[in-house]
Amino acid sequence: LQIGGIASDPEYEFWRVSQVLRASDGRILAANRGTFQVRSYDRDGTFLSAFGTEGEGPGEFRSLSRVFLAAGDSILIYDGGLGRVSLFDPAGNYAGQMILPSRALGFSVRPRGVLPEGSLLLVGGGATAFSTGGDTQIVQDSLWYMIGDWGHPKVDTIARFPESDRYIISTDQIVGILEPPFARVASTAVHGGEILYGMGDQYEVQVFTPQGNLRRIMRRALAARPLTGDQIESYLSPEIPPGEEPPPNWWSEEERKFDFPTSIPFFDRLLTDNGGYLWVRRVTWPEEGSTLWDIFDPAGRLLTSLRTPAELQVHDIGADYILGVWKDELEVE
Repeated sequence: LQIGGIASDPEYEFWRVSQVLRASDGRILAANRGTFQVRSYDRDGTFLSAFGTEGEGPGEFRSLSRVFLAAGDSILIYDGGLGRVSLFDPAGNYAGQMILPSRALGFSVRPRGVLPEGSLLLVGGGATAFSTGGDTQIVQDSLWYMIGDWGHPKVDTIARFPESDRYIISTDQIVGILEPPFARVASTAVHGGEILYGMGDQYEVQVFTPQGNLRRIMRRALAARPLTGDQIESYLSPEIPPGEEPPPNWWSEEERKFDFPTSIPFFDRLLTDNGGYLWVRRVTWPEEGSTLWDIFDPAGRLLTSLRTPAELQVHDIGADYILGVWKDELEVE
């Protein structure tokens, strides 16, 4: 099934889709950031309805950052621009909101998943203080993991884990935080009352209860893949497609200052399907032409590995489908 492309009907034209999910009744929900809408399509891809508009009032969005499905196909939408999570019923009717405690805590807070009773797994922190004229370096901060309940302004902290690597650029002219190449990526997933966390520098996924208690650990005994000089040079000197602008000179110069790791991370994403199976996205090289996933059953046993097209951004997985977003040669979604 394919929805979208160059079409005359605007309901089938997409721009900056942030998420696609499948509801329990088979409807496909697409968060289209370009129009500030969440659109609904039936099993065959026929447009059904849409809700949302740009703004700051109830049911309006400044940024459709992420979408979650809760019990009964209730829809939760995280608006990073407004720092809140809005709740909608399955038909798209506004039902309330949760203001995230970023201001009270002094750092950015955002949701990572929904627990069975409806509470949210929140993460916050990772803000590194820096200013012009400082050191340019790779840093690894930490994130607070918290549980937020609807109707309660306070959150309960359950754990603190390392954050993904960040590259701090601080010169007399430039200040910024970027993700360095071949970075260690902190990955989180939520399913059935369990919170899964892993860093890509080793093949290990830790499974926690909502109270922060370690329940089990999943590992694979794989040898690290060395990062070769040819791979580094290929990254530093990429082929620029016709019509695209090369990166600015200052960024190319900064990249050559990177202290590259000696090996490639094992994985960079965790995703659970609606049956509780864990999909671990392995770090693959562009020349491989596809994305490799390892699949574990709910008890943590490795079942198999499979590949998906490299162009497909996988968002949702079920027993008989993989749902995602891809762009054609004209960059049409």
